[in-house]
Amino acid sequence: MNLKVDTEVEYQGLFGYNKGTIKNVGVEGDTITLAKTAGVIAGYSEGIIENCYNTADIISENGKFIGGIVGIVTASKISNCYNMGNMTCETNEKFGSACGIAALGKTSVSDIVCCFNTGNIKLITTEENCRVAGITNECCNVDSCYNKGNLQLTDTSDTGKDWHCVAGIDAQENNGTIKNCYNVGTITLSTITNNRRDASILGHAFGVNVVVDNCFAEDNLNCVCKQIISPTLEENIHSLISIDGNKGLLAEKLGSYFKKSGNDDWPILFWQ
Repeated sequence: MNLKVDTEVEYQGLFGYNKGTIKNVGVEGDTITLAKTAGVIAGYSEGIIENCYNTADIISENGKFIGGIVGIVTASKISNCYNMGNMTCETNEKFGSACGIAALGKTSVSDIVCCFNTGNIKLITTEENCRVAGITNECCNVDSCYNKGNLQLTDTSDTGKDWHCVAGIDAQENNGTIKNCYNVGTITLSTITNNRRDASILGHAFGVNVVVDNCFAEDNLNCVCKQIISPTLEENIHSLISIDGNKGLLAEKLGSYFKKSGNDDWPILFWQ
């Protein structure tokens, strides 16, 4: 299926606004064009999205919240979904974001369970406080998810804008829990300002109720942005060095939703 959304209308995708259940839907193709607030499966969801996927590449030249599965979620549940498409997005909007699963969680906490992203995501911006993540950004509980895509945010402004977030799982979180997740994708934030939030798991913990538990990441970057949050959150984020190359052991540590990969690769989810 080829999908093109290039209007100025908000909440665009295969489904615009979801209040029910979207199940067993996949989008494949060469390239998908998205704009404003949009997701491949749904633009906005306060319902259920289950067993859905995207494998097409995504381009957005005037996006604000662009998601591989959904643009904005509120009080929603996304489970057993994945994005494998590369995303190349440009935004001139403050708080603009591009994420593999859901670009923004809003108002009421949503649940994202057993999802993954392997697509490379790049966001180019001239505005401040923009975000890139493998899974999501704000107001979400994330359980048993992983990212293998390389993530990049490039600030092209002359002076460098502040407070960009780039992270493997969640760019910024204000009220959710991140548990049983891992990231092996690279994290790149290109900006000339020092006010930055780039980390392997969580970029910025904005609220006191944020919980991180049993997550794994490589050591080449802080697991959580130490500039912003208490280092106590990092006690529950473990280095992949701790498994000494034993990827099967990592599957066991991550819990029952994960299993060993048949080709001795990183763990995969039970439904894969």
